[in-house]
Amino acid sequence: GYRDFELPNENILRIRVLHPDHPEHVTGADVIYERHSRDKESVSIVAVQYKIWEDRKLYISDPRMTEQINKLRSFLCDRDICKSKGNSNDYRFPCCSAFLRPTDKLQRPDQKFISRGEHVPICKIEECLSEGSRGGKVLEYKNMRDVSLSNETFEFLFNKGKIGSDYMSYDELEKLYSGALMQASRDSVVIYAQEFS
Repeated sequence: GYRDFELPNENILRIRVLHPDHPEHVTGADVIYERHSRDKESVSIVAVQYKIWEDRKLYISDPRMTEQINKLRSFLCDRDICKSKGNSNDYRFPCCSAFLRPTDKLQRPDQKFISRGEHVPICKIEECLSEGSRGGKVLEYKNMRDVSLSNETFEFLFNKGKIGSDYMSYDELEKLYSGALMQASRDSVVIYAQEFS
C-alpha cells in the first residue's frame, strides 16, 4: 500500500510500503518514497532497505542481506535511475536513489515510532566496509559517517528535491515498476494503479 502527503509547494509525496511480499522480494526495497510534481507530471523516487544494527555496526555477510542489496542495485542503479538526465535541475546532491538504512531497534513497545539510523547510498557500501572480529564484513558508523545521511537530513533533503532520482515521467515510472514486477512469481498477478486529481 501507499500513503500520499501534500507538500508545502503543492507537490505530492507518495510513500509505498513493500514489506515481505513479492514486490519487496523483487525490488529489494522495504519502502519506496515518491515525490510527485503535479505541474510537471513527473516524479522522483528513493528506495530504502531497512536493517537493524547493534552498537552502530551492521554485519553484511548474511546471504539474504547481500541478495536484497543486489536486488535494490538491479532495480534502480543498473537501470540508470541513479544517473542525472543532465537537465537544468537546481543545485542538488547526486541522483542516488537506492539506500541501505542501518537503524536502531525500538527499545520499548510504547516508544515513539521514530528510530535513529543512517541512510547510506548502496554504491558507497563497499568502500565503508571493514573486517569484523570473525573475518566477516561489517558496516560501522565511523566508516560511513562521511557519506551517510541522518534520518532528519534525509527527510529534509528529499522533501526539498535535493536527493533522490532525477525526475522521470509517469510513463517512465510505470515502466520501472512493471519491469521489476514482471519478475515476480508467475503464480501471482500484481497491478500498479496511480491516480492524481
